[in-house]
Amino acid sequence: GENVQDTTGENVQHTIGENVQHTTGENGQDTTGENVQHTIGENVQHTTGENGQDTTGENGQDTTGENGQDTTGENGQDTTGENVQHTTGENVQDTTGENVQDTTGENGQDTTGENVQHTTGENGQDTTGD
Repeated sequence: GENVQDTTGENVQHTIGENVQHTTGENGQDTTGENVQHTIGENVQHTTGENGQDTTGENGQDTTGENGQDTTGENGQDTTGENVQHTTGENVQDTTGENVQDTTGENGQDTTGENVQHTTGENGQDTTGD
């Protein structure tokens, strides 16, 4: 259905429907549709569409479009506005507003709002909301 989760391999997340999340490899994220997120390699983030984020290489950050990125610490991402992304610590993602993503700990994903995803522990998956 909507906002589904399919995980395979280490710490992966795959969702379809609006505001989807798909992750492959280590700490990877590959999403399609609006407000998407795509990450490949180690701790990278690549997003396209509106409010997009494009990062390549190790801990690289290259942001384009509206709602730019402010990064702090290692591999950090801190964005404000709609569909924002905020990351702290190692490979974390924390976003607020609509279609948000909030991750804590290693490879954790914790999202709030509609179509949320919440994961805790290693390779854990715990989803709440619709």
